[in-house]
Amino acid sequence: MRAGKGGNGAISFLHEPYKPRGGPDGGDGGWGGTIYLLPRSGVSTLGHLHRQFKIYADDGKNGGGRDKTGKKGKDTTLEVPLGTMVWQESEDGGRDQIVDLVVPNRKVAIARGGAPGRGNHRFVTSINQEPLLAEAGEYGREMLIFLEVKVLGDVALVGSPNAGKSTLLSVISRARPKIADYPFTTIEPVLGMVYRKGRELVFVDVPGLIEGASEGKGLGLEFLRHTERVRVLVHLVDGTVENVGEEYLRVAKELAAYPGALDNKPIVPVLNKIDIPEVREQLAEKMAELEKASGQPPSKLSGVTGEGLDELLDRVLPLIPVADEAETELAEVEVIEEAPPRRSQVWIDRDEETFVVSCKPLERFVPMVRFNDWRARMQFHAEMERFGVISALETAGVKAGDVVRIANRELVWD
Repeated sequence: MRAGKGGNGAISFLHEPYKPRGGPDGGDGGWGGTIYLLPRSGVSTLGHLHRQFKIYADDGKNGGGRDKTGKKGKDTTLEVPLGTMVWQESEDGGRDQIVDLVVPNRKVAIARGGAPGRGNHRFVTSINQEPLLAEAGEYGREMLIFLEVKVLGDVALVGSPNAGKSTLLSVISRARPKIADYPFTTIEPVLGMVYRKGRELVFVDVPGLIEGASEGKGLGLEFLRHTERVRVLVHLVDGTVENVGEEYLRVAKELAAYPGALDNKPIVPVLNKIDIPEVREQLAEKMAELEKASGQPPSKLSGVTGEGLDELLDRVLPLIPVADEAETELAEVEVIEEAPPRRSQVWIDRDEETFVVSCKPLERFVPMVRFNDWRARMQFHAEMERFGVISALETAGVKAGDVVRIANRELVWD
């Protein structure tokens, strides 16, 4: 992504009847557009950004005469799911996390637009009443980022494929996940809001886990990472399987093997589909098997009829702290950007026979200098002296006839 470049300042002088020498009136440029990320609770995936490999914000407009300030470049705002992590490519080719978007509806400036250049009216001094210098706008920040979504929620519904998670979520909330009698109906997390006893909870339907999910088999890692930020896991077990204890342990093994410490979260085991006659006939036996495997009394439920639903929600509710008591990991987001060099910082390097000057404030003058005008050259020379560039070059051993490069301009030293 690349933020917008700041607009250039203008070099202009007022010319009106009876004011032939009205003085400098070159206006400043406009700020370059900034790229923002906006986390939204209503956005669940990054699908709308699919194949958008290059993202730009608009450049600021140049300043004009009569002290006209250039128009600010239009910002670009990308809506992303709440819980999106932003990574930046590091110098060694790895990835460094720069921000975690966990505060809803708070925009974060990922790439700030370039500062505008100042017009020549800004450089009037007591000894220079006709400045022929203006600044070019700074380039906006350019960077390569990676976005990763980890769903934020209170309760995650986990279990094997076809355990009944989607049916349960559709019953207790307004979520409408696809539901059918085959595995992997859900291929991405689905969120639903559940209201219980004056509280609002976010339930996450995590796609079904298979054996080897923690090692990335199937879509295991894609699924499991969505459980990292929830507070409670509701582990649904299909009551129609032959051995519910083994079924529970199979999924529990994947949760324990995942490096996100999922097994340290409160887990509520639930025997689902108790409305089916065969399950009802063996209910006591299956509940005992599940209790032995999980180490705690399980809840029983029918996602179809709603039997046991109130008891399950009442069991889950005390496990989730209210907002004021919850331990929060939210902090003020600070996007780390390279600090601009101070005005006094000057570096002189050698590129074969060329002296290369690095001085950011001075470099912004170069594109705007009319080097064919001797007065402009003299004023530019004065700025070089003011920033300490001339003394730095002399210390570096520059001699008459040497080539000095500043920004994209090469000058012969004399």
